[in-house]
Amino acid sequence: MVYERTKRAISGYEDYIQLNEYKTIDKAIQREWGISDAIFIDKKEIRNGPPTPFHKIRRLIERKVRMIK
Repeated sequence: MVYERTKRAISGYEDYIQLNEYKTIDKAIQREWGISDAIFIDKKEIRNGPPTPFHKIRRLIERKVRMIK
C-alpha cells in the first residue's frame, strides 16, 4: 500500500526523483536488507507503523524537490 502511494506521490516529479523498488517478498532480498517494508527519502527512512498517508509522502517529496530546483 505504501509503495502504491509513493508511486502516486512522485507523479510530476519524475525528472527529479529516482524510485528504487526492492521486491522484499523474495526472502533473500528481505534478509539482505533486513527490512520488509520501508520508504527512504534522501537516505532517511520515514516512519514505520501504519501505512504512511499519501499527503505526507507527497509533502516530503515536494519539500525535497524545492530544495534541488
